[in-house]
Amino acid sequence: MLLRCEKCSTVYQIDDRLIPPTGAPVQCTRCQHVFMAFPAQAPGPTLSAFPPVSAAPGRGSPPPPTAGPAGFSPGGVPAGGAPAFSQPLPPPPPSKGELGSFKPLVEPGSKPIARPAAPAPAQPRPQAQPRAQVQPSAPAKPSPAPAAAPESAAGQSLPAQRPPVTSRPAPEPARDPRNDTLVHFAKHLRTRQRWKWLGPLLAVVALGLGFAIYQVVTTRVDGRATQKRAEGIRLLERDDSASLDAAATALGEAAKLDPKFFQADADRALALFLAASVLEEQVAELDRAFKELQARNPDKDATRQRMAEIKARRDPKAERAGQLKADALATLAKLQGQIGTPEVLRGLTIGYALEGNVDQVSKLVKLARDVRIQDPWIDLAEQVPALRSRDPQEKAHAASVLGSFAAAHPELLRARVLLARVQAELDQREAALATVDAVLAANPVHERAQALKAKLLAPPEAKPVAPAQVPERQPAARSTGPLPRK
Repeated sequence: MLLRCEKCSTVYQIDDRLIPPTGAPVQCTRCQHVFMAFPAQAPGPTLSAFPPVSAAPGRGSPPPPTAGPAGFSPGGVPAGGAPAFSQPLPPPPPSKGELGSFKPLVEPGSKPIARPAAPAPAQPRPQAQPRAQVQPSAPAKPSPAPAAAPESAAGQSLPAQRPPVTSRPAPEPARDPRNDTLVHFAKHLRTRQRWKWLGPLLAVVALGLGFAIYQVVTTRVDGRATQKRAEGIRLLERDDSASLDAAATALGEAAKLDPKFFQADADRALALFLAASVLEEQVAELDRAFKELQARNPDKDATRQRMAEIKARRDPKAERAGQLKADALATLAKLQGQIGTPEVLRGLTIGYALEGNVDQVSKLVKLARDVRIQDPWIDLAEQVPALRSRDPQEKAHAASVLGSFAAAHPELLRARVLLARVQAELDQREAALATVDAVLAANPVHERAQALKAKLLAPPEAKPVAPAQVPERQPAARSTGPLPRK
């Protein structure tokens, strides 16, 4: 039979033989509600179904119970007498269903209650309608409801109810295979629609993640190489001959520590270009001195010896400068694939600027602006060609621009040295001395700044004055007279 909870409407299927005709209190395993259950064909007795009790309680028996409803005692025995009972039914073995079980409210241990011999006919209770496919979420273990054991009119305890009634789930209705096919097809369509945009998105995310991992792995630099490069950059900014040589050595060691650290190679090329430019300036000074000696009196022995000494000092410096420039160009040639990086661009720009190649400098500066690279060395290389102009006004404008640049980048001593030279050429002696003093304050061993300061503080050379030429006296012209006669 099917049994429905009065509170939560949960439907259970139980064996109607387990329910006595008088009914039994049961408890819902889902909402813990307690209600009376009656068999489907034998509803509970009415008040008129029991005859009156004729026997009175004897001596020693407990006093009669208090009056309850008309014709019925509180112990559950009909008022007016005990009916005749048949043999008690053996309790069926309890079985546990899938949806939980019912438990009576009377404690077990007393005698079982017997069926009445001739139950009075009564109106049947309306049978509960079965509920299709009820599946409680998680049936808890039922707990017995506390209740006192009832006593009969004779003073004897009434037998306890039967063992817990086991419930069984209602049978599931037959499924239509066509409905399952339609549900499966709709689910398949939804999955395909979802993967139309989810698949490409996951592919893009995977590619981006793989590229990021590749960049991290390939661009990871050794910490010692990074420290060596930072040391080389600091030496590079001091701009004296010893510091430039030490910077080239430190940057070369950084490149050896990590072969894929191309930034160290590019900075080494920049240091080599700057060191070569220092040597070329020294060679130019020696050439001027050689020409002055040659113009004075090359036939004297002292002059020839002095010219030989100058040539012996000049030739190694010129050869060394050529080697440094060739090494720098070879290093940058290997980095053509990294032409768009700031390190490679500034190395090439400074190299062409020191050589005087204005066209290449303009192209490289334009490329740096296109890729939005802001580097002070590239800005300095852009101003170098204007400093070599022979037009005084153009050179004065270049000096003004270079002064603003040097004030904005005080770490670049090369810019201050160039500014001091231009100021000296424009006869701005006080400004040139101030610029040179700032350079020497930053690097006291800067030899070119020391030489320029000595030249500015030296008295002007006396220019030889040519003797005035006295015009020769010409004889007075004789007046021609008449020829004498013979």
